[in-house]
Amino acid sequence: MAKLQKALPKEDSLPLLSAGIATIWLVVGLVVQFNYGPLLRESREAHFQAARMVARDPTIAVSDDQMRVVRAVNPHFENDSLLEFMRKKSDRSQVELAQSTFDGIVETAISTLNQHPFRRLGLIPADGTAVGLTAHVLIHDGILHLIASVILLMLVAPLLEKRWGPLLLAVNTSLIVLASAGAYMLCHPDSNRALAGGSALIAGLVAAVLIRQKDEPVVFLQWLSPWVKTNLSAPAWALGGVWLVYEASLWVIGQGALPRGIDNAVGYSAHAAGAVIGGGLALLIAALGLEKSDAPATQGASGSMPRKAAHFDLKRALALRASGDTDRAFFMLEAEVERSARNRDVVMAYWDVAIELQQTKKAAPAVVRLIEEEMRRGADAVASRIWGRLREHAPDVLLDAPTLIRLIPSLGREQGEEAVTIALRQALNENNRGLTPSLAAKAARIAVEVNTLLAAEAAKRALSAKNLDDKTRAEMKMLAEALAPNRPESVYSQTSGTKPQASAFFEETDRSAFGEATDLSEMAREDFPDGAITQAVPDSVTAEGFAVVIEGVGRSVIAFSRMRALAVVAVHGLGPKPVVLLDILIDGGGDDHPLTLLRMRCDRFDPRILAPEATSQQLAMRSIVQNLAEQGVQVLADITAQTTDAKPLFESIDAYHDKVIRPTAQRFA
Repeated sequence: MAKLQKALPKEDSLPLLSAGIATIWLVVGLVVQFNYGPLLRESREAHFQAARMVARDPTIAVSDDQMRVVRAVNPHFENDSLLEFMRKKSDRSQVELAQSTFDGIVETAISTLNQHPFRRLGLIPADGTAVGLTAHVLIHDGILHLIASVILLMLVAPLLEKRWGPLLLAVNTSLIVLASAGAYMLCHPDSNRALAGGSALIAGLVAAVLIRQKDEPVVFLQWLSPWVKTNLSAPAWALGGVWLVYEASLWVIGQGALPRGIDNAVGYSAHAAGAVIGGGLALLIAALGLEKSDAPATQGASGSMPRKAAHFDLKRALALRASGDTDRAFFMLEAEVERSARNRDVVMAYWDVAIELQQTKKAAPAVVRLIEEEMRRGADAVASRIWGRLREHAPDVLLDAPTLIRLIPSLGREQGEEAVTIALRQALNENNRGLTPSLAAKAARIAVEVNTLLAAEAAKRALSAKNLDDKTRAEMKMLAEALAPNRPESVYSQTSGTKPQASAFFEETDRSAFGEATDLSEMAREDFPDGAITQAVPDSVTAEGFAVVIEGVGRSVIAFSRMRALAVVAVHGLGPKPVVLLDILIDGGGDDHPLTLLRMRCDRFDPRILAPEATSQQLAMRSIVQNLAEQGVQVLADITAQTTDAKPLFESIDAYHDKVIRPTAQRFA
């Protein structure tokens, strides 16, 4: 400890080259920040203005060069050929005015950006200029990036300058900068984003320190000693942790001032190359004996810190399993898991071997501990996938109720409603532990969406507790009564997003008497089509109807005889531009689903799948509408119609439902 508390000798107080680089960075950074800040602000506003224009006005055409500006704000924007007709049918003067205004805004966005030092001095592979190979190290992305880089530079560079001398440090610095720039160009040859800053250089210097001087003491902020008195010191290997924090922070502070960092790149590929080159040069210098004799290498020195115990050799265990020695691999993995079940790779390798040896009951507790550990880390998605593998081979193993209920949102996203239902059953299992009244109430609220029987059971479990608060008790009592078997179907079972069963759609024996008020009365409720929308993607057209792939059902054929009405509309709010929908009202079956809205989003399929003879998407959609109309399908709205009427372009999906779908349902009812 005494070694770590000593300051560096006075004769090594402030290495000249290190201080010179930091000074240049500070001066250039401040000049750029205060002199060129307005350019970035002007460019940023132009980017947003261009994206807003093209999202609101489908008549604007976006060229390939302009697409970079629009995608900076809306990364998934694509030109939609289905809307091409709107440019032809609209007032030409209005279209030309909007196009001209848009072109001017894009030109402003690009020109103001190109005037900034990021673009003039930064390394842009797509430009192919040599200036940025070295000049990029002078430019930093904002005050935070500049200050963080200067601080870390002054922590590592003086150590190397003390060991190597200024000349050798200057040579190494130049090589690291050039090699990292070359790696960035090799990894991103077509990139139009500028690499800027000294982060790759810092990565190389840190790697050199960690390889040759990891146990040498470093006094933090020693270069501020004339103004700040500090004795804060640590071994040089601690700089590795500081550097990792710095690298992680670049994801936030190094993204640039413009949307999606279009003005510059973080450049982690350059950082990786810088670290490799810096470490390699440190080893080469040591091998050539170029280090100063008064600064001996600390590796292997008598004063070095003790080495840590070796990590578990997972590769050896996997090699044993691959060679057929599964039992030995199992015992190795079991011993490591008993010591610690936090290593995901080790535990899952142990589980795989246990499955092979039919030892899942013995290995399951370790998998349960890993799931709990992943959730403590915040990796719920990983935990849900591990739970799926556990359930597949050990369905009787239960996680505790609090863990299961916390895991349910991730299970819903990762594995769907079936997994949620199973998790709820396990949480409500009488042999499970930790199900408090509040958790039972939470389970009831979740189960309402997927399984009403489980919801009723959970509500009863919550009500059986004496310490349930009055508000929750009233809620659970109302829920239990609403879900009682002797009551009519309650609003709790009519949840939005519920996917109807395949038999309710397509079995001819279950057809409803379409048009009878008694059969279609449910359509008259104000919330239709909530709960009756089924997303689908067309697959092909057959003699009987459309073959589609339906979420949660699979591939099915929708008979033409079941199609009652259709609408082809464009709707704002479903993406970065208006989305064209092909909605078909399908005669369902029975009382549960007398009418269903089959929704096909035209940004997810090519309409020519259903009209192979058409030469364009627009003509394909027009052909689909005409063919269905000839078979008696009522056309509610058609954006492809060759008329001078206002096109059905809606501001939101709710506006479309209110103006087209709900009135149709009430009229049918």
